[in-house]
Parts: sequence; C-alpha cells; structure tokens
Amino acid sequence: MPVQAGTLNITQPSTAPIGKSISWFQESQPLDMAAASQKYRHGVFKTSSHELLNFGIGSNPIWLAIEVKNDTEAPLLRRLSLKNSWLDKIHVYFLAHNRLIKEFQTGDMFPFHQRPIPDRYFDFDYPFPPGETLVLIRAATVEPMILPVFLTSPDQDYQRDLLEGYSYGLLYGGLSLLAAYNFLLFLSLKSARYFYYSAYLTAFLLLNITYTGHGYRWLWPNSPQWQFSSHFIFNLLFPFTGLLFALHFLDIKLAFPRLYHWVIWISTGCLSTIAGIIIVAHNYPLAISLILMFTQAYCIGMILLGVLSLRAGERAARFFLLGTVTHIVTSMFSILTVEALIPYSILGHRSAEIGLTIDALLLAFALADQFRTLNHQKMEALELAMLDPLTSMNNRRAFYWQTRPIWNNCIRKKRAMSLVMIDIDHFKRINDVFGHSYGDVVLKKVAQILMKEARTSDVAARWGGEEFVLFMGETSLPEAFSFAERIREKASNIRLTDGNKSLFFSVSIGVASVDYNVSDLDELIATADKSLYLAKKNGRNQVCTTQEATFELA
Repeated sequence: MPVQAGTLNITQPSTAPIGKSISWFQESQPLDMAAASQKYRHGVFKTSSHELLNFGIGSNPIWLAIEVKNDTEAPLLRRLSLKNSWLDKIHVYFLAHNRLIKEFQTGDMFPFHQRPIPDRYFDFDYPFPPGETLVLIRAATVEPMILPVFLTSPDQDYQRDLLEGYSYGLLYGGLSLLAAYNFLLFLSLKSARYFYYSAYLTAFLLLNITYTGHGYRWLWPNSPQWQFSSHFIFNLLFPFTGLLFALHFLDIKLAFPRLYHWVIWISTGCLSTIAGIIIVAHNYPLAISLILMFTQAYCIGMILLGVLSLRAGERAARFFLLGTVTHIVTSMFSILTVEALIPYSILGHRSAEIGLTIDALLLAFALADQFRTLNHQKMEALELAMLDPLTSMNNRRAFYWQTRPIWNNCIRKKRAMSLVMIDIDHFKRINDVFGHSYGDVVLKKVAQILMKEARTSDVAARWGGEEFVLFMGETSLPEAFSFAERIREKASNIRLTDGNKSLFFSVSIGVASVDYNVSDLDELIATADKSLYLAKKNGRNQVCTTQEATFELA
C-alpha cells in the first residue's frame, strides 16, 4: 500500500487534528469509491501540509485518504470526526487489503436521525483491526470547504464535546438573558437602541447555532432544507442588525443624518442583491462570496461609524470602538486558525465567539452607562424644574410635590400641621429706589434666613414674586407663630448698604394651622394668605393669624 502522507498510528490516540496525515484529491468530475481508491494507489492524491484543510468557497468535492495503522493484536475502537457542521454530503469508506469493509453516508442534506452518531458534527466509530486500514472520505458542500479531521477514542471525543457543551451553554444562556433583558427595556423605555441591541444578539445566536450545528441537532432535525437556507439568512441578518444597532446606539441619525440614510440604502441594496442571487439565480458560491464581502464592509463601516461618533463627542463610542475592534481582532485569530496559518487550538478556533461575547458585554456596559447618564440628566432637569433659579429654593411645583406625602401622613396620624406665608414689605419700593439687583439681594437674604431656620422636616419654597411659604408638619399654631416671629425679627435686623444709602427691610407673616375647618392643603394655604393680608392691613412687619385657637385632630 503506497504511503503518501505518512501512516497514522492509532495505538496512542491524540486529540489534535490529523491534517498532516491526510492526502487529498479534488474532483474535476464525479468519482466513485473504486475510482478514487485507484487514483490514490496511483499516487494522484496530494499530501497535506496543514493541520486543517481548507479549500475555500465553491470547491469541487474533495477526497481525503488516511492510512491508519493498528500495532496491537486486537481491534481498537476509534472515532473519526469531521468537526464542520455545514458539509452537505459525506461518504466515508473503510478499506482493508483493497476491500471495502464498511461505509457511511451522511451530511447536512440528510435528516439528522440518519447520522451514525447523534452529534452536531459528523462522527464515525470504527473498530480498526490489527494492521493497516485505508480510510477514504468524500466531502461536498457549496459553502467554504473546511475540513478539520480528528481521529480519537470515543471517550476523548466525549470529554471534548462535554467541555464545549458547557461553554456553549454559558454563551447561549448569557447572551439570551442579555437579549431578553434589553428587549424588556425596550418595551419599558420605548428606546430603539435596546430593541436593536436585542435583535443584534438574537441574530448572532441564530447564526451561531446554525453554523455550530446546534440548531440542526436540537431545533430543526428533520428540516435539511431549512438547515441549508438558514446559513444564508442569518449570515445576512447578523451584520444588518449590527449596523442598525450601531446607527441607533451612536445617534448617527441625529449627528450625521445624510450618512444615516446612505448606510440604510446601501446595506438594504446589498442585502436585496444577495437575496436575489440566492432566490433567482441559485448561485450559492457567488452569494457566499458577496456575503463575506458585505461582512468585511460591515466591519470597516462599524469602525468608521465609531470613529466619527467619537470625534463628534459621543461618550459611548469609546466602548463601541473597543468592542468592535476586539471582535474583529479575535475573528482574525479564528480565520488564521481555520486557514492553518497558526497552530490549531480550540481557543483559536472559537476566538471569534469569545470576541463577540466581550463585544456584547462592552456594549451592554455602554448601554447601561447611557441609561445612567440619561437618567442623571433627567434627574438634573427635574431638579432644576423644581428649583427657583434666583434663591435655589423649592418652587411652587416642588413645594406641592414634597408636601403632599407629609400632609397625608399627618392627616392619617391626626397630627397638627401649620403653614407660614411670608411677604417682603414694600418690595416694589426697594426695586424702584435701589434697583432690581438689590431687590434680588433682599430675596436671597430672606431665602437664606428661611432655609437656615427651617427644620429638616419642613418644606420651604419661594411662592412667587416676593412671597415665601413654609410648611411645618407636626407643628401646632403656637409653635408656628413663635417660629414666624423669629423669622420676622431676623429679617428686620438685616442692613444692606449701597454707597451712602442704607437699606433696612421687614417682612409680614401670616400663620395658619390645621383644624376641623381646614381639610385641604390649598385651603390651609388660603387661610395663611388671609392671615398675611391681616398682617399687612395692621401695619406690616408683624405676624398674624386669623385663627383664634388651635384644635386637636379627632
């Protein structure tokens, strides 16, 4: 038996790919097993120099020949594996002494239950007898002809599959939860970026389970046509959803509206063209080549969008760029591994998945950062909407918002409540004589007195113009009256100067407390306002109340 690629001794099985022990031949016209065997014996097959064999897109069917040697005196059960889930048709022949001993036929074009071993890859167990055995394999596919061939013990293959199964479980579980969480955020916040991020992750998951064989193994085992079509559909869907997410995540429509529409039109045109080639022309190799070109353009476009957004001051672009570059770099490692330009390793083979996982986590962090920033901005806007810009006190809106829960609590507990209404005396005259800037100073002084003297449980606000209000929970009328008198006295002791002019000012204060006749906050305010009017009517610079007594809440 001629030796072209070196006989593979299986006495001590290895988990490494056996590409360098393989000879290969590419069909120019269909061959059967007998014709292929004859070509091998005549030395037509070529020797492989790579651990993984890669014949590219649109390759004619490939024949592989492996000479296996069993040095023991008993049969050795070994598992031949082709770790590529998208091979359309596979024929495997085991020959001894130029006689066919056993053959298998399987592939993606056949229902899953016809596989000799129910695995997402193509596995064949065979008890190699003592001596030499020739294994011939014919592989055909319209997709990239990548042939990672392994010959191990069933137990070794099981252990490797078990480890990979755990890793895929973590990958799919984590990304599924992330996709579901962001979809729920979209439903709650109505923000498109969360929807497109969820769609982007979902598209990657669908693409991955299709190309790794998990989809055919668990979701559609009796649909070989869908298994074939899904590769093209999800290969188009993944970069398209990625672009849509990038456009919304980076706010390209707002920052670069013309670019936004160009990206949408060009990507839609590319997808339509590729879909037409698949549906109408059935030119699958051309479609795959165009998909790869579109994916490459997508990677470049993602980086350009990130750079433009970063230059435009978009904070989230930093995370986006880091994640995109990580994904592209790790994908290059996967390509280099498949092309056998670097030594084969599971880590290298799956580095693209690792890179996209890192990318997904960085983007999730960036979305969380955006959410936190937007929430902070909303809180700042709400806080500014609740503050009086001159005095930095609560405004009327904030007063109602903060007072309502205290009011309801005191009503429920039947506790006393009081309200103090303050007005600066002759404020118009201050503005006319000293100017509006001095009027602002007077307003700030009164605000400072009020905020300094008020308790932490009290709610103070500028009511409007030169009026201020203070709500005092669990405070009786005498206590509020005493507090108001202290405010009036402190205000009257303030002296402001403007050159040779000195300014003294005073305040009038009205006080009201909850009794049986006051059942609403606005009514309590109105009662305090009447008391303020009485103070002004009686000569200003005094504290008055229209209530003659304080009542307990029943």
